[in-house]
Formats: sequence, structure tokens, C-alpha cells
Amino acid sequence: MGVMTAYSAHNHKNKSTLVLDEKIIGISDMSIALLGGFTIYSFMGHQCHLTKQQTPAYDCTALYSTKSMGLAFDVFPNILLELGSGWVVAFFLTLWLLGIDSAFSMLDAVKTGIMDYEFGSRVFKSREICTSVLTLLGVVLSVFFCTEDGLIWLDIID
Repeated sequence: MGVMTAYSAHNHKNKSTLVLDEKIIGISDMSIALLGGFTIYSFMGHQCHLTKQQTPAYDCTALYSTKSMGLAFDVFPNILLELGSGWVVAFFLTLWLLGIDSAFSMLDAVKTGIMDYEFGSRVFKSREICTSVLTLLGVVLSVFFCTEDGLIWLDIID
């Protein structure tokens, strides 16, 4: 929700519905997370049930201990493959678009914080220059995540 600072910097003081917007966003986020949680664990239970029918000695604890990247890139694709390959394409397209959207909102939050101070306005003559510098800095810093140890770096920073 750090991007709310950036949104509030662009709103007029008397015409803003920021307090209401922030509550709607928070409740919507929580509702979708709950729905996603019920959905994924229902499918995981179904997957465990099917596997136990074929292999009675199968232990489902490894499946239920999957988290983070394992959920997104191991469990979800297997579930979506049962629904059809179109769902897999839609899922990864959604993940890709979410990543781009998150990058835009994080960049905007940092840029607004920098440019709202007099020092930032003097160092960066325009918002475009500040955006370019922050984008290049983000690209350079994200190279660590593209190496073989990228997931370890992600766990450290996360």
C-alpha cells in the first residue's frame, strides 16, 4: 500500500476519496486472497485424493508444505492443466501483467517520494529523468535475481 502516498500526492485535497478507495482496495485484496486460498487448497485436496487412489502409500504433507514460488510454478500449473491449456496461458499472462503493474506502482511511489522533496527536484530536473534513473537502477539491481542463485536472493530480500 506504499503507492497510496503517490496517489494522494496527485489528488486534490477537497475532492479526494482516498480514504474510501483505500478501504475498498484493502477489503477487495483480502477477499480475493481468501477466495484464492480456499480454491488452491480445495484443488490440492482433490489432487491428493486422486494420487492416494492410485498410490495408497502417498504422503500428502509435501504437497501441503509447498509455498511461495512452489505454489505459483508447481501446484497451479498442474491444477490448471486439468482445466485445459488455455487456463495455463491465461495464468502466466496474468502473472506477467501483475509483475509489470507492480513495477509501475513501485516506481511511481519511489519517484513521487523523491520528487516531492526540494532536493529531488534539484537533482532530477524532470520526472522523466527521475523515472529513467530509477528504471535503470532497478534493472541493474534485478540482475541478481536472474542468476542461478536468484531464488536464494529473493528469499533473502523477501
